[in-house]
Amino acid sequence: MTLYLVGLGVYKEPVIPGQWFKKIVESTYIFFEGYTSPAPYDIEYLKTYFKRDDIKPIDRDTLELKIEDLVAKASEDDVAILVYGDPLIATTHKTLIITSNEKGVKYEVFHNVSAYLYAITESGLDIYKIGPIGTLVRGETDINKSTLDKIRYNIKNGFHSPILLEYSAEENYVMHPVEAIEILKKDKGLWNMVIGNQSYIIVMMALGFDREYKYAYKLNEVEEISSLPRGYPAIIIITGKLHFMEREYIEKILRGSQ
Repeated sequence: MTLYLVGLGVYKEPVIPGQWFKKIVESTYIFFEGYTSPAPYDIEYLKTYFKRDDIKPIDRDTLELKIEDLVAKASEDDVAILVYGDPLIATTHKTLIITSNEKGVKYEVFHNVSAYLYAITESGLDIYKIGPIGTLVRGETDINKSTLDKIRYNIKNGFHSPILLEYSAEENYVMHPVEAIEILKKDKGLWNMVIGNQSYIIVMMALGFDREYKYAYKLNEVEEISSLPRGYPAIIIITGKLHFMEREYIEKILRGSQ
C-alpha cells in the first residue's frame, strides 16, 4: 500500500498525467489539503474532476498532529493527499514523507509547478540572481525581522528578493501586497536602501486564477498597488541589480502588458 503526495499545479484546473490520475482515483482514501494556499477551485470541483464523491478536506491539525495516523492508514490502503501547487514546498509535507520512511511505508510524490517557481519564471528575472526568500506576516515578529534582514543582504549583493505573503485558512485571511509594502516602509533604513537601489517591486498575484495580476511597479507608483483586488495569494519581488535583459523584460512585458 502507498501514500501518494500529489501536486495539482497552479492552474485553473489540476494538471495530472494519466498514470497519476489512475493512482489517485483508485486510492481508498483521497484528501485535499487546502490550508497551505488558496486554490482557484474547491473540493466540490475536485469531486467532479476525479469522479469521486468521497474526497475529504484535511486541515493543518490533522496533518501536523496526526501524521502517524495518516501513515498508518497508508500502511494498509492507498492514500492520496492532493496539494495545490507542489507538495514538497511546505515543511509539513516533508515531515509526512520522513515519517513514512521511518515507518517503512511506501510513498510516491508527484511534483508540479509551485506558485513560487511560477512567479520567479514569470518575472523574467535571472534565476541565478534570486536571493534568499522571506515571508511577511502580521504583527512585529521574528519572521518579519528575518525577512527584512534577507532583503538588506540581497540588495547589498545585487540579488532579487522574493517575498511570500501570509495566508491563514483558519481566519480566511490573505495579506494584500499593499500591507507588505507598509511593513517594508516602517523600516526606514531598509526602505532607503530600496529607493537608493532604484528597485522595482514586482507583484505576482492570483497566479492560476481567472485573472492573474503580474506587474512591476516603480517606487513612485506603489500607491497604485492598493487598487488591486483583495483575497488572492500574492508574491512580491524586490529587484536587485538588473541586467539589461531583465530590465527590458520588465519594461516591455511586465509593464507594457498592462
